[in-house]
Amino acid sequence: MKHESKTTGWSFDCPLNPGGTPPPGGIVLKNVRHDGHNFAKDIRVIALWLEIERRDASGRATTSFKRVRVLDSSNYFTVSTVRTLEPKEIVQQSPASPGGARPTKKVFKYLKEVDSALYYDKYFSDVQRNHIAYGVAATYDAPDLMAKLAVENCDQAGISIEQIFLFSQYSSHPKHEPSGALPAARFHPFVHYKFIGNQAFDPKRAHTRVKSIRFDYRLHLTIDRHHDVAMNAALKPLQNQAGLFADRDSALHAVYKGGIWYKQREGISEGAFEAVEKPLLFEVWAFGLVKGFPRSLYAVPDPDDEPGMDLRCWDNVHWWGARGGELPSAPGAFHAAHIHWRWGSASHLAASGPPFEPDTWPSDLASKKTGGAIFDFSPLVDPSIFSQTIRVAIVVNSPQLDPDLKRPEDLTEDDWKSLFHPARRPRPFPYGEGEDIVLWYSTEVLQQVAGYAVNLDLGPRDVSLASRDVTHLYRADRQGTVFLHGIFFAHDAEPDPSYVTNFSLGSNEKAYWPRSAVEVATSQRWFRPAE
Repeated sequence: MKHESKTTGWSFDCPLNPGGTPPPGGIVLKNVRHDGHNFAKDIRVIALWLEIERRDASGRATTSFKRVRVLDSSNYFTVSTVRTLEPKEIVQQSPASPGGARPTKKVFKYLKEVDSALYYDKYFSDVQRNHIAYGVAATYDAPDLMAKLAVENCDQAGISIEQIFLFSQYSSHPKHEPSGALPAARFHPFVHYKFIGNQAFDPKRAHTRVKSIRFDYRLHLTIDRHHDVAMNAALKPLQNQAGLFADRDSALHAVYKGGIWYKQREGISEGAFEAVEKPLLFEVWAFGLVKGFPRSLYAVPDPDDEPGMDLRCWDNVHWWGARGGELPSAPGAFHAAHIHWRWGSASHLAASGPPFEPDTWPSDLASKKTGGAIFDFSPLVDPSIFSQTIRVAIVVNSPQLDPDLKRPEDLTEDDWKSLFHPARRPRPFPYGEGEDIVLWYSTEVLQQVAGYAVNLDLGPRDVSLASRDVTHLYRADRQGTVFLHGIFFAHDAEPDPSYVTNFSLGSNEKAYWPRSAVEVATSQRWFRPAE
């Protein structure tokens, strides 16, 4: 089914089963464009995973196991038809005009998903506060899923899931990034889930509990080589490139680096990013968050955690069309897809408040000296389920991982990274000059996480070392929404740097630190954390 929204500028194909239900795996979007600019070939959720923990009558955890489910009726879900979402016009309760008519306003109830967590409703509104949005949605209900899976005496009986894929208009208000200089249109592929409690659950007997729920996405982003649609049509496509970035969490460092090289764009980039690979030289998989934190050492490790988990996670991905040697600015990237699940505290030099300072962490994770008011390091996730582990992989497209050729069940693994490494190849494939690449994104919500009391005054490296004896147990709600941060898509020309007089425009050169390009090329590792 073809969708075209004149109010937002987005268009896409949404293939359906006979009867109007989504294909196995859920909603699929193809040939996604904004105002004629290519954005993606294919976007979909592949599958969800449940990790179930066995406990004895005393409550002690013994073993755990995983079950994969595809959003489809063959996997015990009752599936709705795909419906179109648009704002509805309502009559306001204000006095009628002299002509007798009451004023109207357009409202969009689905914005509650973002409004409650990150106050994103402004991205979908005009200056009169009329909602301007477009979307598609479908629901999947499995109220007795655990019984169907033969999971006995579980704390949850089943689950209800709703996919809500939302699109916004092109605008620079409110800010998409701290400087406010970048206009963009937004895309939010939400998945909202709600566990259904088991009324017969008996914790005094041997029982099971849901330990985590994980959603695996595949996003085949495809950005044009040139920002001008007509000019792009005359150019030979050079495939795509991407970069990984970790933001500075030291405002002082950002001021110093940006200040000593003021008007030198390399200094702006150095001040903004703690780590960067731009463009990526090889395929990669990495962490975006570990248990809700940008550094793995903020969380108390579990016995089954992977070794060497004291690492810094990446904060965002930029994705652009290869340009034959030219690169977008960073910060900046005026013709690129931006995927930010966290902003570093250095961004507060230019902006504060949501989405750059979201209240997503519990208050006791903030500094006691400030009365629990600092949230500089918190991610752009639903506060009710902040304990998320985000994993990303950027890999070369191949028939072996093509959802049009393979079943969803064959495109996911219980150990998520093993879909790419070492199963595909022991060494990552090089694609520095441009390649047909795909973003695989996975977010896992842990139902319970132990975190250290974080004293942000001590700085990001020393934060857990000063308070590792103080731990807190955090439990996720039974319901929440993932991929709240979404993607914003800009398709304009890079500004003339001679007219840029602030800290908003970074370098358009290649950038690699603290791991050099030589080190990346020599080691050829799949797993590359920020540091």
